[in-house]
Amino acid sequence: MTRRLAAALSLALPLAAAAAPAHLPLRHYTSADGLAHDAIVRIRFDDEGFLWIATAGGVSLFDGTQFTGFGPADGLRGRTVVDLALGGDGEDWVATDAGLFFFRPGETAAPGKLFREVPLAGVPEQDHPFRLLADRRGRLWVGTLGRLWRVEHAGERVEAIPVPLTPPLASRVQALAEDPTGAIWVGTHSDGFYRVGADGGVDHYPVTMDGASFVRDFFFPGDGSVWTASSVASPSSPAHPSGPAALPRGSSAAGKGWRSTPPVSCPRGGTVSSSAPPPGSSRCAGMPGAPGAWAPSSIVAPDFPRPA
Repeated sequence: MTRRLAAALSLALPLAAAAAPAHLPLRHYTSADGLAHDAIVRIRFDDEGFLWIATAGGVSLFDGTQFTGFGPADGLRGRTVVDLALGGDGEDWVATDAGLFFFRPGETAAPGKLFREVPLAGVPEQDHPFRLLADRRGRLWVGTLGRLWRVEHAGERVEAIPVPLTPPLASRVQALAEDPTGAIWVGTHSDGFYRVGADGGVDHYPVTMDGASFVRDFFFPGDGSVWTASSVASPSSPAHPSGPAALPRGSSAAGKGWRSTPPVSCPRGGTVSSSAPPPGSSRCAGMPGAPGAWAPSSIVAPDFPRPA
């Protein structure tokens, strides 16, 4: 079940000239304002500045003033929207607990046909898309509860192609990320993580390695290193030695080893595997329900005026 990341939507509004410098004024949005549901799973900005919100009751589009909702009446099946991928190539993608769907913003569609489903052949009924990633080459990567797919265009057709991984994937895909070289990193619940190179080659980092258990996220600072956000131990894997670790700079294949870093004490046993946290960040989330994620110490939206 997807963890509910927020119970409602809050928007940081531009600071008034006389506003106190220590606080951003907030406007709190709920379903009473037109939001599809108060349980929010993902939020994404598109290239035009609109905010797309995945909720437990459909998708909402926020234009800065009002919400527009999308659901079954628009062809979007499923109770919960679990992820969004805004491709930037004229197609946007939605994953729900009923399947994978895409739509083309600005396109005129018949009633009930705005969202079109892309079948994942051979996926059991109890499986469904869980994570989406639109890469820089215009391809969509889909992680389900037990498989990895790549979606490409074949003429006018949109085709989902299974991506074989070695060893075979047997648990939920929890994170998908593209590094600066174009390689795709796949974080899983209990199978460690994988790297799918731009040439199609696959490297596997097993769950027994530090930083490879219950992988939630990846971060690529641009210096050749890779950071993983993970849990130190899970019911399906043995406890790892104390202290986080980092994939050495320039490493791209399993078996090259990890560099140990000083132990960090994190709440609920979570750590971030990195040689150093991002600027303004800590190695531990410190937030209930989010072990292993690094947390910025402050967030300032680019378009918000900063206090004097």
